[in-house]
This record gives sequence, structure tokens and C-alpha cells, in this order.
Amino acid sequence: MASEFLDDVAIEVQKARAKFPNGRHLLPALMEEVGELANALLEQEYGHGVSSEDVYREAVQVATAAMRIAEEGEPVFPKYQPAPTPDASDDPPTGETTAVSQGDWADAEDPAVEPESVEDREGP
Repeated sequence: MASEFLDDVAIEVQKARAKFPNGRHLLPALMEEVGELANALLEQEYGHGVSSEDVYREAVQVATAAMRIAEEGEPVFPKYQPAPTPDASDDPPTGETTAVSQGDWADAEDPAVEPESVEDREGP
């Protein structure tokens, strides 16, 4: 599901860049999309004819606007400069990995929670 969601976001980012290439007003667009997602969730919860697919599409739109801000910046806020995209020379050598599971970083801010060890994990 996560992979499908990210694929859908990537497609929407391409469409949005084609339609609005200058990237102006991305923050207001993000706020609008967050409001539409909240509205869709509320409408669905209270039985006003909004489907799960409608909610999903709004979530994709939120992620699309957020991704554009992360990758392109927001011209109205020029102090934010997106981090450069790593190139192939930044890849770890063969056999090494930089993957981190959510369990390793999700609780990183809470000193009372110790990261789980590889031996404690379930599954393959």
C-alpha cells in the first residue's frame, strides 16, 4: 500500500509540475489540500457520501504539495533551500546498507525508549 501511495504521489507531482511549473503558492496549496483532506475525513465519518477513495485522493494531494515544497522550496520563503539530491557517488559501497526501520527512528526523540535490536525484530 505504501509503495502504491508513493507511486500515486510521484505521478501527481509530475502532473502538478507540468500544470504549475513555477511552484508559486505551494504553501497555500498545501494548506488548502490539508483542509480538503480534513473535510473529506469528516464527511466520510458522518455519512455524507464521501468514499475511502475520495479520502485517499485528498491524502495524495497533500503529499504532492508537501513533496514539491520539500524538493523545490517555496518562493515566498526564500530562506528555505531544498537539500541537494544525492548523486550516485553518495551511494554506499556494495554490501552496505543505510536502511533504517521505523522502529529505529520513530522513538529517537524519547530517551526512555531504546531502539530495538536486530535480534528483537519479528519477521524475515
